[in-house]
Amino acid sequence: MTRSERTAPWLAIERLDAGYGRKAVVERLSLTLARGSIGCLLGPSGCGKTTVLRAVAGFEPVLAGEIRLDGEPVARPGLQVAPEHRRVGMVFQDHALFPHLSVAANVAFGLHGLRSRAGAAERVAQMLATVGLAALAQRHPHELSGGQQQRVALARALAPAPRLLLLDEPFSSLDADLRERLGGELRALLKAQGTTALLVTHDQHEAFAIADEIGILHAGRLQQWGSAGQLYHRPANRFVAGFVGEGSLLPGEMLDSQTARLELGLARGTRPARCAEDGLALAAGAAVDLLVRPQDVAVSDDSPVQARLLARAFRGAETLYTLQLASGASVLALVPSQHEHAVGSAVGLRLQPRDLVAYRRSAAVSAPALALAA
Repeated sequence: MTRSERTAPWLAIERLDAGYGRKAVVERLSLTLARGSIGCLLGPSGCGKTTVLRAVAGFEPVLAGEIRLDGEPVARPGLQVAPEHRRVGMVFQDHALFPHLSVAANVAFGLHGLRSRAGAAERVAQMLATVGLAALAQRHPHELSGGQQQRVALARALAPAPRLLLLDEPFSSLDADLRERLGGELRALLKAQGTTALLVTHDQHEAFAIADEIGILHAGRLQQWGSAGQLYHRPANRFVAGFVGEGSLLPGEMLDSQTARLELGLARGTRPARCAEDGLALAAGAAVDLLVRPQDVAVSDDSPVQARLLARAFRGAETLYTLQLASGASVLALVPSQHEHAVGSAVGLRLQPRDLVAYRRSAAVSAPALALAA
């Protein structure tokens, strides 16, 4: 294998339009995934995540653009390689196990026509051992827990050694503790097998735990594609800022192209700032909104910046404070849980970010789930 072959994208999606009939649900979506990497499409319900997955699997034709697997075009207008010829495995949200078949027979189902009977039996045994279900080979799905059923579905999808594994909300029916544990197990398994995978989910914790690269989808458009750290520390726009993590947008002013002054009610703070929006240059004097994450704010009783504690949410080692500044803006602070300020009391704040993310000032802020204070 040449160096260019090793570095070429294993999955490449270029300017994809996909949907149902002639109606596009996803528009102009482009992304690449390296061999052995785990990607994730993350977004709210109805944003087009599953549509992308179905187009890659071959269940839906593309309206525009192209999908390639290992350099081979598998979908574009006028070309639709059948799902069974793409060598793509899929794990569905509801497991889709055959209730009348044993665990071993469910796993073997995906091997029909691919191996001899002896070869299939060996592969089934190998996959069940891999997912820790070797002792349950003769049980039926109704005799298994939800987590065990999910492992059977995963073993069945991996048994034919697919070029790409697709996972459609695979843990959504499981409780939170089991989702977290299986997510870690899934990542370890895929890495050990060297499997390239694309996951879709609406759960950002699941995405962060499993994926190497994550794409944020909103209304059928890819907002940003990058690592969890890139999405959290430098969200490309307000929607990503609101969907990934928690934080506040506070008014400020650019002093130059790399420094901003943040208004904190009765006080001001000057900090390094980066513009997150591609192609946008913020000149000195530009009015901006600055993203402040909870860990950027510290409680300091002797600080001249005072805020009123509106709410507190205990999180074990830390407590999330929601505070109101003198200006009326709200800000979140993550503080050690031994702090016991009463709701309604005055709390001193100190800003301690390494740098801030700046967005051009907007009167209308649409990012969800963010304590946006514009």
